[in-house]
Amino acid sequence: MTSIGSQPPTSSSKNPAELFGYRVLECVGTGAASLIYRVVRPDTQKIYCLKHVIRKTDRDDRFIEQLENEHDIARRVTHRGLRRSLEFKINRTLLRVTVDAAMVLEFFEGKTLSEAPTRNLLETLDCFSQVAEALVALHQMGYVHCDLKPSNIIRNSVGDVKVIDLGQACPVGTVKKRVQGTPDYIAPEQVKCLAVSPKTDVYNFGATMYWDLTGQNLPTLFTVTKGENSFLVDSQISSPRELNATIPQQLSDLVMECVRVHPPKRPELPDILRRLQIIDHVLRRPEKAAAPALQPVEPPLMEPPMSNFGTQLERAMATVRQQNANLQQLRQAVQERDVKLAAFQKEKESALQTIQTECAEKEAELADLRKDLATLKGIMESQTKQLDAIKRVLGDVPDDDDVRVLAEFNKMFPTQQSTPNGKPGVVISKVKETRTATS
Repeated sequence: MTSIGSQPPTSSSKNPAELFGYRVLECVGTGAASLIYRVVRPDTQKIYCLKHVIRKTDRDDRFIEQLENEHDIARRVTHRGLRRSLEFKINRTLLRVTVDAAMVLEFFEGKTLSEAPTRNLLETLDCFSQVAEALVALHQMGYVHCDLKPSNIIRNSVGDVKVIDLGQACPVGTVKKRVQGTPDYIAPEQVKCLAVSPKTDVYNFGATMYWDLTGQNLPTLFTVTKGENSFLVDSQISSPRELNATIPQQLSDLVMECVRVHPPKRPELPDILRRLQIIDHVLRRPEKAAAPALQPVEPPLMEPPMSNFGTQLERAMATVRQQNANLQQLRQAVQERDVKLAAFQKEKESALQTIQTECAEKEAELADLRKDLATLKGIMESQTKQLDAIKRVLGDVPDDDDVRVLAEFNKMFPTQQSTPNGKPGVVISKVKETRTATS
């Protein structure tokens, strides 16, 4: 993995004997300011890969951070098509200055696609189907690889594939501050420092398959021109079939769809995987049909096995298109249901808010009523105390005239209901005068 604008280090003729407790066997490659070694763990004798970065200047800090970021993502992967990180090691001085760092990875014996391209269409389809499966698994984790290319795909002797180097990987939607990627495989949105998405990996995937099928690099926005007004037109790029007539038209079209300039026009990786599997199935069917020819019977006259390949593949693709249409209808129905559900939820929340507001208003009214009731209760208690005082002075229960006089007096002199010593005072005198007059 090489960042644009940086030079990868060259491996020294003499490798270190030991790094972070691992015995070094050989240097197997280079990365961004890093060297990759095949190492062995002494206590278990298991072989691993160790990616080593040495900090020489402050500019190397970003490579240390990049290595740590790669480990953080690679340690989470579980898909067999992605290489997993096992450990992250770092050396610091007493002043906490980083000296060097390393990431220990699982070892996968094989050669990169750049070292050993596929030899025929069946190998190509098998290889890139496995790559697509690995990328789908990475996308389901929420990450984009951002640097898929032939040197980041390893195949072993039995055809198993491993996608390596997650140094540029980042969460979906990330907007990088600088251009990162490999010029011959970089997507237009990476050159423009726009948000990356799974469609970014689709472009890298298509550019890599273009190279494997044709032996030529795809023109990218980075390699065509570096001016501010640079642009790339899909129709100006030669298709794989135009460069190699043995490539089926459907496969050539799929590659060209992957490398469309505008991300929304590129297919989804699960759809790419299905189409690759269909093409592979159609290509393998003539091999299966040839088996009965070993019997001692005269084979019937028929067209060469591959002569009707286009018709068979077109039928298969028509079936896929119909399935995609049905899937689209189902997605639309689900979206409509989600819209209705969202509207219902909004109405429910609005009604709940209204009920809560009304309850708050009722609680306020109830609080006011309770306050008024407490006031009335206080008044009644005060009136009762006054009547009790009158009873004690007069020795009997006041009659209706007494109560009437007291009520009239309270209206006229609301503040003179009692004397400072708590006795009825004027009220009692008034009652006595009223009693004398009536008797």
